[in-house]
Amino acid sequence: MARCFCGCGHTVRFRIRAVNKRGSIIDGDVASVRTLLARDLSSPNAEVLVHDGDLLLAELADAVHTGIDPGPRLQ
Repeated sequence: MARCFCGCGHTVRFRIRAVNKRGSIIDGDVASVRTLLARDLSSPNAEVLVHDGDLLLAELADAVHTGIDPGPRLQ
């Protein structure tokens, strides 16, 4: 069984796995940029990416936890 990308351990229903995968990819991208920022990268775009990524991740996690596909809005 697939587990939620956020690390909560929630089992992901089959029909919502694509949303979970999307969250996993964004989570990895945001983590990579956070690492760069921690290494003294100075970039307003990177900071915006992390901020927006965190918002998207929260919405995607909510979709996975409730089992409701967020639709094209979060693609």
